[in-house]
Amino acid sequence: MSDDKTKRGQPDRSRISGTEAYEVDYAARKLAPEFPNKTRQQIERAIIESTRVPQFHNNRDMVLNSSRLKLRSN
Repeated sequence: MSDDKTKRGQPDRSRISGTEAYEVDYAARKLAPEFPNKTRQQIERAIIESTRVPQFHNNRDMVLNSSRLKLRSN
């Protein structure tokens, strides 16, 4: 499980879960200003796809960077 709400603090803040709508929404709001020509759905899809990469272990920075690359390539 990538996100345990009972464990708070830095380790949990450094992760993003693609199955939690509020976490995807937060990340999408963070990326939206960088990609004004992309729709909200495109941004959210890139984030969810990036959370599925096993090597990232749902690390927030790695997921956001991967999402940026996906959005720039499309």
